[in-house]
Amino acid sequence: PSGTTQRDVETESAFILKVGEGVELAGGELVIHLTEVADDSRCPTDAVCVWQGDAVAALQVVSAGVEHALRLHTNPGKATGPGHADVGAYRIVFLKLAPEPLAGVSIPQGDYRVTLRIEANP
Repeated sequence: PSGTTQRDVETESAFILKVGEGVELAGGELVIHLTEVADDSRCPTDAVCVWQGDAVAALQVVSAGVEHALRLHTNPGKATGPGHADVGAYRIVFLKLAPEPLAGVSIPQGDYRVTLRIEANP
């Protein structure tokens, strides 16, 4: 998307995105933008929870001129959704979401940091 920050990354290396930022795989084969963090129901670090919760990284990915809207989960599974996605020759893996939530404190979109890694598709 226009107006977003973009930088180059390499495969197999973790990188961090803020909402509105983007990265490009060397050679432009893959472009990833973090559009938002949604549905953050992760268990606050200062609380005891029955379930660890989940949050979603909403990504806009362009590969070979085709745009993909992806939603990757911090707690992947049948009840939530995937923690990685295969796009063309690559796999995008959701590694971490920061900051950790605190009870009763909402996290502004601008404070989120999503750690991803691009791997060669197995």
